[in-house]
Amino acid sequence: MATPQPANVVNILEAFLPEPEVLEFRESSAHDGLGAGLGMPTLRIVEMYERHGAVSYAEAKAMNPLNAPLARESFLLLYAQLRRAALEHDAEALNDLGWLWLDGRTLIEDPAMALHLFRLAAADELSEAFFNLGQLYTYGIGVAVDEQMAQRWLKKAFKGGIREAALEVAWLYDARNREGSCEDSQVEADNRKAFRWYRKAARAGDTAAFARLGKSYLEGNGVSRHVSKGLFWLQRAALSGDAAAADALEYFYEDGLYMPDPQGRMRLFWASYAEGLRDVLECR
Repeated sequence: MATPQPANVVNILEAFLPEPEVLEFRESSAHDGLGAGLGMPTLRIVEMYERHGAVSYAEAKAMNPLNAPLARESFLLLYAQLRRAALEHDAEALNDLGWLWLDGRTLIEDPAMALHLFRLAAADELSEAFFNLGQLYTYGIGVAVDEQMAQRWLKKAFKGGIREAALEVAWLYDARNREGSCEDSQVEADNRKAFRWYRKAARAGDTAAFARLGKSYLEGNGVSRHVSKGLFWLQRAALSGDAAAADALEYFYEDGLYMPDPQGRMRLFWASYAEGLRDVLECR
């Protein structure tokens, strides 16, 4: 439910948010700006449930109309709808508008605009806005890089149900992600904490965490080495469409030190599986 706001706050927001007819659109089809692929629009789980019945987290995320390519006219109608809701201080609409200016898929990127809108949405305790602020501070988009601030926002997001946030926290802890000395990082490298957050992400169903968790078990990174658990999570990653995880399984069986494969059948299986995944990606 939208929080009533003083008239002067609404008036400032109305002046701040451009009218549909003055929006600046990205002309190029290339989607390679600083914010490309970062952040997330609002999941709207309750709304999706009311419209479609029971939906999974992944289905709710995929159904968001902002994730689909829209014709200019359809986009303008959607933007106008979001803008009206945002002027009533609807946190979900504020977050969605911020994501449009972060993502740069349709509108020309404006990190400062995105930052202000995410902060307004976060003030209403919207978990997706917590996640988006965490990513801005992690990558230094619209703000200076601040890993400690990023971590705070990301942990709040995960507590609020955003499973991707756990993987982001794990990356901040993981020494394998650091180039050269770790001394300049604001978050101290701690592979045990990284492992725990990879496990949280994987258990929450974040498929991107499966391979990291599997490799942690196989390498004994942040946890005692456990080959069978490592294989389990790598296989889950590969079967979820991660070609790099299938490559890792191929190399694992090629080594043959910990899991003998005398006839090479498992190695060939995963090599073929990885190739098939790449063929599918190329056809998209």
